[in-house]
Amino acid sequence: AVWNRMLQQRSFEDAFIVARQQGWLSFTGGSDLREERPPGDELVAGQSDRETRSLLELVAKRTDNFVAIMDRNGGITWVNEAFSKLTGYSPPEAIGRRLEELLGGPSTDQSMVRDLAQALRHGHPFAEHVMFYRQDGRTFWAQFTLTPVEDESGHLSRWIVIGTDVTHQHQAVEALSAAKKSAEESSRAKSEFLANMSHEIR
Repeated sequence: AVWNRMLQQRSFEDAFIVARQQGWLSFTGGSDLREERPPGDELVAGQSDRETRSLLELVAKRTDNFVAIMDRNGGITWVNEAFSKLTGYSPPEAIGRRLEELLGGPSTDQSMVRDLAQALRHGHPFAEHVMFYRQDGRTFWAQFTLTPVEDESGHLSRWIVIGTDVTHQHQAVEALSAAKKSAEESSRAKSEFLANMSHEIR
């Protein structure tokens, strides 16, 4: 029943939260997802660690959110299909790279890059809207969260990056802002014209 709940979530982040609420999951120092069960709490009868990892990967693959897992130093160790589809980078091209180095570019907010680096240094969560670059050089806007994951000893083990392409929303905001500016300029020009005409008539 809980796996069904996870698979019905709209985002990987929501599915991950459901799993964490059950106390099932933690990330260890290795590269795999491992299962952690509270004493006396059985996950699914007969279900192996490999099946657990497979189901988690299925959740990540089905979501429209791009997902990346990074090691404790910020190096990418895994990405889902949505990440590759959005950015143009295949898993082999992304693995081992840092997010800001892989997707950053001339118009990427450098203050965001500094804040991201600080979050990685100090191990605290981070959330931001930022302009990134695809492999072909085209830009896109992403809303992403950076979440630290601790091992059983409470030490930082790795990071989960979950993002959403919000390019259309940013374009809509920019179009609305441009339309507002155009209307204000038109209104100002009209007011100036009427003031001049009134002066000439007088």
